[in-house]
Amino acid sequence: MNKLLLLLLLFSINIFSQKFVYDKVSIETSFGYNIPMMNQSSDGSGQFASFSHINMGGRYMFNQKWGAKSDFSFDTFNAGDKGSDHYRLNLEAYYNVGDFFDLNSISNQSIALYSHLGGGITYNNTHNKEIQIGYIPGWERQINVTFGLSPRFRLNDDISLLLDWTNIVAMRQHFYYSGEPVLTAGTNGTMGFHMTFSLGISFSIGEFDDHADFY
Repeated sequence: MNKLLLLLLLFSINIFSQKFVYDKVSIETSFGYNIPMMNQSSDGSGQFASFSHINMGGRYMFNQKWGAKSDFSFDTFNAGDKGSDHYRLNLEAYYNVGDFFDLNSISNQSIALYSHLGGGITYNNTHNKEIQIGYIPGWERQINVTFGLSPRFRLNDDISLLLDWTNIVAMRQHFYYSGEPVLTAGTNGTMGFHMTFSLGISFSIGEFDDHADFY
């Protein structure tokens, strides 16, 4: 009986070790389009959407379903002499929603779909240096919540193409995206909202042929 239990234990350990032989780390970068959806300017006028979104970060997968990504994003919003630059530091949880549809198997381990949710800090540099909210004229610090979807398409063992749609909800906002001050914001500020759509590349880091995305 003891020998049988020992054999079952060794067999389970062997199966477990084989199942998780894949890379868990990836370095990702993307470029895309940003669109202010709320509080874009004091009178609502101006076209501040542009191809200026940049994202760079690293992602770690705890297993085939759950992971976490830390990243830096930059967005600029310009219309004439008005505008602002947003520098964002974020931490998000990633979940493989494609697993519900058995997407990886259907696509022969070449397509993955993730949802992501997290938050961080945004440093907003307005183009109006005459207005001071914080210690430096034209700058303020916001708290942001982010959520979205990100499909991945495997190109080879180490590189995959990524698409991303992210919603950024900014809290404690004292400037419109135009860089104008929100005069009714008060001490706690108001809430802003913009979306980004981007295209990028994910580089798998590790010794194995497969990544958790496509295993």
